[in-house]
Amino acid sequence: MLDISLNNYGKLLENLIFIELKRKESEIYFHRNGIECNFMVMKNYEISQLIQVSYDISNEKTLNRELIALIKLSVKFPDVELLLITILYELFDQINRSDQYRMQIIRGELH
Repeated sequence: MLDISLNNYGKLLENLIFIELKRKESEIYFHRNGIECNFMVMKNYEISQLIQVSYDISNEKTLNRELIALIKLSVKFPDVELLLITILYELFDQINRSDQYRMQIIRGELH
């Protein structure tokens, strides 16, 4: 039986992103060396994107955890595109912290 409780939506979203990245024939890695990053995408033997996936970032603690990971990794990989992909975020249009880090926050919609 498929468990689709709120706790598992994040895992399902991560799997969806992984499948889409694989469909695009990307090399995908997971980073966990003091800082966790869901996906490190490589193209032409170079890291092209760092992607965090979180179903719900409406909790400030969760939002900060996801942003801080990307910001810290942007120091190590300064020319890499940073993406935070989410579904639930009430204040999506008000976020403005990402401007200085070349970060894009993508909010999907469930239909």
